[in-house]
Amino acid sequence: RVLARAFKNLPHVSLAAENGFFFKPGKPVLGPGPHTFDSGTEADDDDVYVDEPAADNPQGLELQGWTLLHEHLDVSWLDIAANIMEVYCENTDGTFLVKKSSAIVWYFGGAEIEFGRKQAGELSGHLRGVLSNFDVRVLTGSDYV
Repeated sequence: RVLARAFKNLPHVSLAAENGFFFKPGKPVLGPGPHTFDSGTEADDDDVYVDEPAADNPQGLELQGWTLLHEHLDVSWLDIAANIMEVYCENTDGTFLVKKSSAIVWYFGGAEIEFGRKQAGELSGHLRGVLSNFDVRVLTGSDYV
């Protein structure tokens, strides 16, 4: 939704979300240039995705105007990772999860520095072990896993 709203006045711009997991092609430019764009253009209903489960969508998103580029991708690891990461959230003050369709992120920037880093190291190793049979990467940054 954020991308669609941010670029609603540029209907000819193609959009990619979640590191390319979703793609929405821009509307074609017809005829020879130069072209002007109406800055008052409102987003159409098909310019966003809706957080409503659809029976044929395993990710639980009803995509409107967006293409799921990896339709047959196994995302069952997300539930496994979420269950583990939620325990780390409960045990580490100042942390939270952000769940997306193709990723889940544990942020520990609000935790006590040394304890947060220690927990991040443990979580990263735990996830790598548990998810080793899935086509997934566990990434660690300065304040996230």
